[in-house]
Amino acid sequence: MDSNETTSRLTFQHLAELVSREFDVPLERVTEKTSFADLDLDSLCAIELVALVEEEFGTMAVDSSLNLQQPLGEVMAILDRSAS
Repeated sequence: MDSNETTSRLTFQHLAELVSREFDVPLERVTEKTSFADLDLDSLCAIELVALVEEEFGTMAVDSSLNLQQPLGEVMAILDRSAS
């Protein structure tokens, strides 16, 4: 496992914990394949998550390309690209 894989996993775990904590979703339901819609989160929650991610990760990574059907793993990929 290289350092990029480690960073991504840690960052996804952080993202999953953030989603779980802020939106009262059981952590075990939050996976890389889970979408906002799967978690019964609406577009307002997605916007709130954008603000939380910007605050927590110090990045403007997630933007208008975010949608409710998008798996959190894809959100993770957006974070990885912006951190580079």
